[in-house]
Amino acid sequence: MRRRSDSFAGRAVYALAFACSACSSVLHPLPEARPAAIEVPFEVRHRLPTVEVKADGEPFKLFLDLGGHRGIALTTAELERAPVRFLEGFDQFRNSAGQTIKSRRFTIEHLTLGELTLEGVVGGESIFGDSVPPERNGYIGMPILGRYLLVFSYLEGRLRLYKSGDDTALRKECGDRSFRVSLAQGIAQSVGTTELGARLFLWDTGATTNSIRRSSLPADAALRRIDDGPPIVTLRRVRLDEVELGPLDFRVIEFAAPAVDAYLGADLFETHKVCLDINRGIGAAEPNQ
Repeated sequence: MRRRSDSFAGRAVYALAFACSACSSVLHPLPEARPAAIEVPFEVRHRLPTVEVKADGEPFKLFLDLGGHRGIALTTAELERAPVRFLEGFDQFRNSAGQTIKSRRFTIEHLTLGELTLEGVVGGESIFGDSVPPERNGYIGMPILGRYLLVFSYLEGRLRLYKSGDDTALRKECGDRSFRVSLAQGIAQSVGTTELGARLFLWDTGATTNSIRRSSLPADAALRRIDDGPPIVTLRRVRLDEVELGPLDFRVIEFAAPAVDAYLGADLFETHKVCLDINRGIGAAEPNQ
């Protein structure tokens, strides 16, 4: 899920959505988005939306991670050159492989993301345990992204940030049909109706594939293999309230955390424009034109 390589044996099997107990994001209130959209250009690398971020003028290549519990996370290697101030104590979390990991916390005085500038941002060290993905230098996560109406367009290579509650922007970007989104334990999720019944889906731009638990499928589910990685299953119907997303393919993986049935990752974001106003509890999506 979170990594991809030429041999699938070591890829796409870890959805690193952390169950973090003490991950805050900023010391001071974030500024509200302007009435017009704030543009954040990104490049899709290894199926991850990757942006240039500047921490007090020092550039970093990080990915936008809806599954990330910190406002910003940097790997141990990146922290060696980052202009940060370390805080006392550690964060403890559990990754999707079930490993318990401790990491350091820090603050960044000035953080620039596209046209967005933030001050007093609190972040944490990014440690993957045995789940080491390629070129994963760190991420911008939910505590920052979740404040805005987010419009992800992989086709354009753009994230647009609107003020939460801007219904005009939501309809303009993604149409009139919407679905509910909830935030539980720091992750955005939606309940969808499938031919198997109701299933709980997690929205995750840090997942390089759609994936579903084997235990969320019937014993006689039609699985197929297309490579050396986990098998694939097709859900013919995936309907979130008014929005039909199916049919969708999912890698079948028995992940340890979090407590959801499936991830909506790069397979969906690459084929749809996705609008998520998580703070307001509403989303929308349309196939790419």
